[in-house]
Amino acid sequence: MESGLLDVIVPADERLLVSVETCRARLKADASEDATIRELLEEVSSAIDIELGTELALQSYRWTVEGDGGDLLYLPRHPLEEGSISVTIDGEADTDWSLLSRSEAVLYREGGWTAGCTIAVTFSAGYLLPPQVQTWSAGIAYSGLVWVRPATPRLSWMMFQADAVGGTSGGTEPVWETTAGETVVDNGVTWTARNVLELPSVVRQLAIAAARVSYDGLDGVTSVRAEGFAETYEAGGSGPLSTVIRRGLSRLRLNF
Repeated sequence: MESGLLDVIVPADERLLVSVETCRARLKADASEDATIRELLEEVSSAIDIELGTELALQSYRWTVEGDGGDLLYLPRHPLEEGSISVTIDGEADTDWSLLSRSEAVLYREGGWTAGCTIAVTFSAGYLLPPQVQTWSAGIAYSGLVWVRPATPRLSWMMFQADAVGGTSGGTEPVWETTAGETVVDNGVTWTARNVLELPSVVRQLAIAAARVSYDGLDGVTSVRAEGFAETYEAGGSGPLSTVIRRGLSRLRLNF
């Protein structure tokens, strides 16, 4: 199937793969260096996206492609947000398809995607990044559109986004929904359940390790360690930052 045309219709509002506060603590830096740390994280986060050939941050897309008659349609970004997908064929809404793989972003259509037709898929894909998400707490004034995870994860595997207005949470944790699109009234804030994933922790640790290399600025560094991640390499060559990222991603690539 042709590569098609991919448009971003709702861009990510955050692209850092780890928060400035977390990175600062790992680097044992001072808050006065936050601007520098943010610059390092922007560089590292962009470099990881480039090496992977994709964008990790959750965004909404519209992809237009010509059908080839096959049963499978491979969307160009993943993982998919379940419940976010809509399809048109030659301008007409189509529901005669199923989600075969969320992680690989594959749609299946019995009878095939008609050869020569114009398929348009609107969907959200990618991960919620650490700076975007916090654990729900009682009595907190939440801004509009912020994200929380349940304080008691067994209550729901969903992530929850506040409405556009926001508000103050209640004194006890609400009963969280387990169906995407359902809402939860929590005192002064209304949450919507969304079936999205948080960025895997090993990617966050890789970003911290790479940021540490840039922060230290030591060309002779031959090992980098962060919680859950360690890498060693020979000094010299293409440089510490690119080496850490490329060597680290070589172990992660099968997951992306």
